[in-house]
Amino acid sequence: MKFARVSDKVAVDVVESDPALLFHPTLAAEFVSVPDNVRVGSVLTGKTWSSPPDQPPITPAVVPVQMAVIEFLRLFTSSELAGFNALRKACQALTPADYQAAAGGDQTKAALVGFEVFLTFYDALRAGLIELNHPETVQGLNLLVPLGVLTPARLVQVLAGEKPS
Repeated sequence: MKFARVSDKVAVDVVESDPALLFHPTLAAEFVSVPDNVRVGSVLTGKTWSSPPDQPPITPAVVPVQMAVIEFLRLFTSSELAGFNALRKACQALTPADYQAAAGGDQTKAALVGFEVFLTFYDALRAGLIELNHPETVQGLNLLVPLGVLTPARLVQVLAGEKPS
């Protein structure tokens, strides 16, 4: 499914995933569901989308949403951070049997192994910046939902860079 931000009946931004996971909520609210053939520059006439003539497809650049690691950590509540740290310990305790279970379809073990991969990147960047909209960051944070650290609603808030209320 695609989503587009439309200005004067022209698709100015087109994405293939939930805009709420990619953009600030104010901007994400401007996106609407569109057919798969819509691309940047497509024109809406009535209820029909058409591509502009003689115009090659345009791929919009994704601007990284970056923040210092300390600011990233401030996006979580103390109980969420405790859950994050408990998962880190669980990742350190993974055994070869756990990896086999993950490869064999054990969803909990697969999520834990996936989170371990996220931690590898996270630890490498601790002194630098976190890119909230980077696919690997989004994937790693998404794993916190089935692992019980974040609710789906809190995940959306974290990915939007919103501190807990």
